[in-house]
Amino acid sequence: MSILKKNKNIAGVLAIFLGTLGIHRFYMGEWKVGLAYLLFFWTGVPTILGVIDGVRYFTELAEEAPDVDLTKKSLVINDVEETASKEDVDENTEDDTEDNSEDSIEEKTEDLDDIKEPQEDK
Repeated sequence: MSILKKNKNIAGVLAIFLGTLGIHRFYMGEWKVGLAYLLFFWTGVPTILGVIDGVRYFTELAEEAPDVDLTKKSLVINDVEETASKEDVDENTEDDTEDNSEDSIEEKTEDLDDIKEPQEDK
């Protein structure tokens, strides 16, 4: 087999149109099978096999192709909107935590003052 990767689209087209002569098999590097197609082209069997090979190449391409979601743009837009709303929420919670941290510091200092006052009374 050839080191170069062969394009299955080209092999599929060759199989459908020139499958009778086995040209697609020569293209894919399967010269022995291509020679058999060439020797028996007069029987019509290589024609049927060529069409089958062409369909097989195209279905293999469909199986190998990654799943493409046609609504991907809308999903990306929704993700951006969700990210934006999460950032808004994060900003709001940061503001709240800053306020809470200030309150908690004031409460802690008051608690410390309360603790110190009784000791000063003694």
